[in-house]
Order: sequence, then structure tokens, then C-alpha cells
Amino acid sequence: MAFKLGSTAVIGTTSAVYTPPPAAANGLFSDGTNTFWSYPGTALVTIGATYLTRTIMTHGFMAGGYKGSNPWRSVNKTWHANDITYYCGEQLDRPVAYTDGVWSDFNGYIFGGTSGFQGSSTHTSSINLHNGIGRTRGRDVFGTNTSTPYGYGGNDAPGAAGSSTAGQDNPASGTGVNTGVPYGSYVGTASPDASLDPRGNTGLGGWEMSVVRDASAGGVDQVGQAGYVTGGGSSVTNRLHFGTEVMYIGADSGASGNHGSAGHGESAIYCIMAGSRRKMTFSNQTWAAYTSGHTDGICKILSAKQGHLYGGTGANVTTGQYKFTISTETSASMTNKVRAMGEENFQMGQNWGYCLGNYDDQQNNHTVKYTYSNDAQLVLGSAARPKGHTGQSSAAAFSAAASLTATYYAGS
Repeated sequence: MAFKLGSTAVIGTTSAVYTPPPAAANGLFSDGTNTFWSYPGTALVTIGATYLTRTIMTHGFMAGGYKGSNPWRSVNKTWHANDITYYCGEQLDRPVAYTDGVWSDFNGYIFGGTSGFQGSSTHTSSINLHNGIGRTRGRDVFGTNTSTPYGYGGNDAPGAAGSSTAGQDNPASGTGVNTGVPYGSYVGTASPDASLDPRGNTGLGGWEMSVVRDASAGGVDQVGQAGYVTGGGSSVTNRLHFGTEVMYIGADSGASGNHGSAGHGESAIYCIMAGSRRKMTFSNQTWAAYTSGHTDGICKILSAKQGHLYGGTGANVTTGQYKFTISTETSASMTNKVRAMGEENFQMGQNWGYCLGNYDDQQNNHTVKYTYSNDAQLVLGSAARPKGHTGQSSAAAFSAAASLTATYYAGS
């Protein structure tokens, strides 16, 4: 059976359906070549044959951001097939501004939430990538997925801006909001990922980062299902292994500046932090410099599966823009940026991506669609704009395939 998503023809028979064998100790699986950790509760994984088709992204979420001195806890969901964005409620357990995040095939993670407008923290929040509901973290990294939703239930239809308080369902103690297993208190006798990690890193436990950060840079290894965050006041790199939701300390990035931004391809992430360009190769988790592209991390980066990235060439509220080709690590100037802006909320898609709000001397909900095949930019109307707040920038964004998230979160 074949169907089309935009201009991409998706042929069902080209996707490999993989049923994991019986689990070894602590949920460790092997496909005969590689050893890896499974996602708790996942019995069947359908993955395409190439990086482009491993998942077909159908929707995405924007989480957090701010206007003026007000940081938000809100989440918005955008359906990529019809360019419609829906308000999902105040789902984050903490408000967060000047943030970044990473996402697995099933969940999104937002870094640096605090109780006020600005400040550094080790905190990581999470939402599920099916309907955007906030998640809390249980303490058993080996057993059943103990993450539970809290707060407003979300919807897939336009709704008025509502409010809710963080829920009180803590899988560990039954009270309060569980912020994750504290740094250094890993449940178990050894690092669960040490045999997989070429650096032999030890597990920290939970979602929390090992250092405080503010305005960090986060990038995603989609094939390896791991997220990386660095900068925001520290050059320490944290690696979140998505299958077990355990945070690790990785190689030092060599750059600690605030207002970081990052984009990713199949094999590496590309970060800019206070004028310092650094890339990390996934295969060996090593950092190196690169010379072309971004000049400032306040303008954000839009990733694409097609082998290139988009980003600004200056600081905030500038018209400079480039297209960065990953294979050659070179950039070419673009002249069709729709307005002088920065702090963009860039959301990756399959054949196109979005800027869902930005800063152009004020925080706004202005939305632009970027088509990857021809670099065209189209200003979209109110249906595509994020809801819930009249203006938001510097948020985190995630992308997902409904075929995977609907199975994983069946009944949620």
C-alpha cells in the first residue's frame, strides 16, 4: 500500500518491521549485530530503510517560550499536512524561556525550566509526542514505563487559552511533581549504557542535567535515539539516552556560551554558542570546530532530513540568512528571509519546516513555512499560528510520526 505525504511517496513495503527478541537482563536487546536498549512497553517498532524514511514526520510541538518578562508552560501542536496549530494547554511542570530541547520518537524534553523568567537550572521537563500531555518520571528505568500525564488533557481542536496547575501524580511517592531521579542517584549497580557508550560514561539517572544551564543548545541523534545538550553557561555535554531516559556526561564541547542554538543531520549536530561553532559526530561522540554558517546563537537553526540546515547570519532581529550544506560544511547566503527576526521557534518536518513565533522587536506568533526542496518561505495565516498566548519566542520544538506515537500512547 502506498500513500503520499506532501510530495513524498511512502511505500509501505519499504519499511522494515522489527519485532525485538526476548529481552536479556534489564531490557537489553540484540539484533545480531548491535546491542541496544528498548523503549519500555514497546513490543513492535516500524522503521524505514533510510534516514529520510525511518519515520515520516506528520506533526510537531512547540513548548515554552516567553513574552516580555513572562515565561510560559504552554504547548502547541502543529499538523504538518494542513498547517494547523492547536493549543494543548499549560503542560510543562515549570515555565521556561530561552530554552532548547531534544526529542525521541515518542517524547520531547525541554531544558532549563525555572520558577521565574530567567535563571539557570538542571531541570528537564517532558511531554509525550502524541497529544502533547506533560509527563512525570518514575524511578524504575528498567521496568514498565512509569511516566504519567498531568495537567490539562490537551485536545486536537482549537480551544480557548486555559490554565491548569501541575498535577500531583508522582509515581515514586504519590505526592508532588516528580522532577526525575536526582543527579548521582542512579537506580542500579552499574551504568546501563556503559557497554554501548564508546566513552564508557556512567549513568546519572532520570532526566536532570548534571550542570545548571540557561539558553543552551540541544541536538538530536535520530537514528541512535539520543539527545545532547551543551552550552548555556557550561561546556559540559549531557547525553540523554531515550530508550532508558537516563542522562549521561559526555565529551566537553569546548564552548560554554549562553544563547546557544543547534541543528542536526544524520551523523552530527552543529552548534553555535556565543560565536563559537562546534560540531559533534554521533559515531564517536567527539567535538570539533567548523567554520561556516551561524555567527550567533540568538538566531536559531531549522533542521532538515534532506542534508541541509537553515539559520541566521547575525544576532537578534537581523535579515541575514543562510543555507548550510552538511556534506561540505559550507553555507550559501539566502535573500528571501521574510522579516528581520531572531529567537525563532523552528520546528522540523518531513518535507518542510516551520517558524512558529519569533522576536522582531517584540515576541509574536508570526508563522512561516520553509519548503526544503526549493528553500521557499511562505507566511501563513492565523490557523497555523501558535495559540494560548499573544506572543512567544525562544521555545523548544519537537517533531513526530503519528504512526509511532499513536501506538505507543494508545488510549492516552
